[in-house]
Amino acid sequence: MSATRTLRKSPTSKQPLPHDLDAERNVLGACLLHSDTVPEVASILKPNDFYSPHHTIIFRALLVAHADRGVTDPIVVTDVLRQIDRLDDAGGFNYLLDLADLVVTAVGVGRHAEIVRDHAQRRHLAVLAQEVAIDVQNGADLDEVRDRLRQAAEAPDDGERNRAESLADVLKTWARLGPLVHVATGLPTLDQLTGGGPPLGVPFVVNGAPNSGKTGLALQFAETAMAHGCVVGIVAADSDADDYTMRILQRRGFSREACERRNQADLAAMDAASAGLPLRVYSVDRTIEAAAQETVSRASCAPAVLVVDSIQTARSAREGSGPRYEAITERMNAIRAIAARHRLLVIVISEMNRGGYRTSNAADRVSDMASSSGSGAIEYAARLGVSLRSVEGEKDLVELRIWKNKYGPDHREKELGIFLRLDRARQEFAEDSGFRPATSDDRAEARAAMKDREAVEDAARLALVIVRTPGITATKCEPVVKLATPGRKLGHARFATARAVLHPALVEVRGKGTAIHLHINGDQIPPDVLNEIPLAMRPSVIAARAPESPLPDPPQGATGSPKAPRRSEAPPRPPMEGGGVSLSAVDKGVPPGTPQAEGASARSDERATA
Repeated sequence: MSATRTLRKSPTSKQPLPHDLDAERNVLGACLLHSDTVPEVASILKPNDFYSPHHTIIFRALLVAHADRGVTDPIVVTDVLRQIDRLDDAGGFNYLLDLADLVVTAVGVGRHAEIVRDHAQRRHLAVLAQEVAIDVQNGADLDEVRDRLRQAAEAPDDGERNRAESLADVLKTWARLGPLVHVATGLPTLDQLTGGGPPLGVPFVVNGAPNSGKTGLALQFAETAMAHGCVVGIVAADSDADDYTMRILQRRGFSREACERRNQADLAAMDAASAGLPLRVYSVDRTIEAAAQETVSRASCAPAVLVVDSIQTARSAREGSGPRYEAITERMNAIRAIAARHRLLVIVISEMNRGGYRTSNAADRVSDMASSSGSGAIEYAARLGVSLRSVEGEKDLVELRIWKNKYGPDHREKELGIFLRLDRARQEFAEDSGFRPATSDDRAEARAAMKDREAVEDAARLALVIVRTPGITATKCEPVVKLATPGRKLGHARFATARAVLHPALVEVRGKGTAIHLHINGDQIPPDVLNEIPLAMRPSVIAARAPESPLPDPPQGATGSPKAPRRSEAPPRPPMEGGGVSLSAVDKGVPPGTPQAEGASARSDERATA
């Protein structure tokens, strides 16, 4: 039976189960009147602790209103109930006003909440006892009945975390448990920073973006734990037994292809390689509590490790049907309780929210500690927390950063983390201590080098256009070079830079008006620009020569404006050796070297000859 079921009647009696409606009304009224009492009440009660179904719905809405808006007055709670279409089920707006009118002060709300919780626990135990009695009378297996009673006795108590203990009590517990036992992770730097690895009895959170290697790293931690004598259980809510089996076999030298082919000889070898592993994989149907109980039972006196993959999709016996953040909070509370009770190391895999990985710029993303998706309880409950982030430009490299460490230092905001390189064939992570990411100076230098190369490539394209069309004007040359540029991203500034790079070989002749005609001396082209020109074109480019006697500036008229030559005075343009590009083709935006450009050039030559 689920511990979260709202119980109101005994299965064998018409008498109502223990409850106190007045205490429930006082708790809800105090929360409606004083929003700051909600955290205190939420630390004691969960929605299904209320006997009245109206009160269960109202308390869920209170939690949502407080989380989203920080205000829980009747108007805000009514708005939340309307949004989920549960206002009538909660008794209506007038009932909320009546609850708020019941109380004048929030003094004593904690005691009222404890009364509600105590009655909920009594209902649970009463029904459990009656159901067990029925099972015994009907001949149920006695071992199953004993297991059920034992699990009920060891079930987490919602009020356990609020129990007060003296220092003497804590010291007695320390004396009974002995020293902390750290479980090595196999990563030397992480083990050094945590005093030997995460200790037994705590939640260890591994947080990361999708496909960042969380599952593979958690499995590597579990493998290392097994090598040190630990028994391991895995709650595979995000993955399945097939996926984990394939990863484990890859770590033992079997290829992914062999795992998919599954011939009899390979299967026999795989069975021999994995025989005796103290590991069990549980499906999503198994709750965290049940998987932990079975893992501890299998371990007997040996240390045990439980992997929860992931906290966003696994199930706890404590959670109800409320909002997602509430369910995740209950799961983390359950994990913290079972870790402490059974001295169990729980490795919790958590998805990172989008704010944590939407950009590679650390200044624009959510901090590592606040990046877990779903509930702040993840960061609060963790005793050790790490995050995984991909490294820009490195496919098989991730950065592990410690964002919470109760056993040593963590990584500060601008401090480098631990770089891990993944061997995909064997599904193994190893520290790469020699890797150093690019600094801001390195990135600036790389950008400058890219700009320099871009300018050289543009200059090579410019040289080809001039060689093919000697005397082309700068105005008409720019769009032709742009058409030959990948992405056509060449603008006026880039064109001017290309002219500057080509300057030693570039000859600019003033023409009519403001026109500037471009020629080139191929033997003066810079070597790096020449290297960017195709080999087949280099001889003709090197042989290109600018006019030995550039045309003088046109004569000035009486007003000082340039005097345009008459058409009959303009000398015919000789055809270029090897073919050229006509200016008419350039005017129409036709790229040089195309059939359209060659045809236009031939027609232009015919007109010039005529």
